[in-house]
Amino acid sequence: MDSYEIKELNNGWYRCSISFTSSVTIERIVINLSEDGSTVSYLGDVSKGLYVFGAMVEKLPYATSYTKTEGSAVTRVGDVVTNAGNTSTFNSSEGVLFLEVKSFIEDVNTSFISLYGDADNFIAFYYSSFAANIIRGRTSIGGVTTDISYTSGLITDYNKIAVSWNNDSLSLYVNGILRDSVNIPSRNFVINTLSFDLSGATSFYGKTKQTQVFDTALTDAELITLTTL
Repeated sequence: MDSYEIKELNNGWYRCSISFTSSVTIERIVINLSEDGSTVSYLGDVSKGLYVFGAMVEKLPYATSYTKTEGSAVTRVGDVVTNAGNTSTFNSSEGVLFLEVKSFIEDVNTSFISLYGDADNFIAFYYSSFAANIIRGRTSIGGVTTDISYTSGLITDYNKIAVSWNNDSLSLYVNGILRDSVNIPSRNFVINTLSFDLSGATSFYGKTKQTQVFDTALTDAELITLTTL
């Protein structure tokens, strides 16, 4: 067993999940009751029992939300962001992309949350597949990219992240601290879309508590307050 989680819900229900690396082609999942945590035996009585709802098996290194199945495999439909802004919503000259997010796994594929006009012109937050537990910000101007980054404790924990930009700099705040900053040339492009990917590719895989976009620059003190856990 690689990891497990037991989360108390409402009305006496618990969400239990286990992740493991299989060593065989076909696995069998069995649910048993035990009084001591090791012996697969439970006599019980007429007043005690166990209800199971929403049991699922997924070929993934993490557990996802419930997907209804009835005797056959079902492909999860990806979440879609609609009404995600236009040219009057965002400001390419200055602003802040603020997120409270976590990744499903440490060794994550490259995944973006971005403000973009097209594939060569955008401002974004992303996780990179090149190294684990690194939070990055990026701007691309006519296809010329500039990166900022921070090696965090764990990207599988929730982090508050702000990617801030103005006419000459790009900054990354994580959990109340300025982690990285770099000078960038002035932008002369338009950003018109907030997306949980980058121009249709490298989709974000994780959990999101907050996503906010500010169309004006914030002060250092405001960015520290905004990202403090």
